[in-house]
Amino acid sequence: MKYCNFSRMLSGVLLPAMLTAAVLLAAFVAPVKADVYSPNGVLLSSAEWKDASTDGKNVTVRDALTNAGNAMITNGVKGVKGYTLTVMSFWDSSPSGDTLVIEVRKDGSVQGTCDVTSTKTGNTFDTTC
Repeated sequence: MKYCNFSRMLSGVLLPAMLTAAVLLAAFVAPVKADVYSPNGVLLSSAEWKDASTDGKNVTVRDALTNAGNAMITNGVKGVKGYTLTVMSFWDSSPSGDTLVIEVRKDGSVQGTCDVTSTKTGNTFDTTC
């Protein structure tokens, strides 16, 4: 009799709790689909994400875009619906640090072209759009 009650408790309480925990864990662990493209129109490769600035700061494309000083860019990296980014050029030299040129689109319409530099102010990389 006691075994039957324990079995009911497992299936009635513990099992749903465990399934809910598994679903929540999967939501946090699942990779985000970033809509970031290279100049040739294909998604950035892992090598392009790791491409580092050549100005001695060694900032990767991933770090610069993830911590850009503009919400449109960070939304594109996070995979926020409607935002896509295209890296128009990788790490152009400039006096303020190497620069990524990014085209930002929202629902297919160009919202602007932004420069993300390898220079950091506070927690974000200097960005102008």
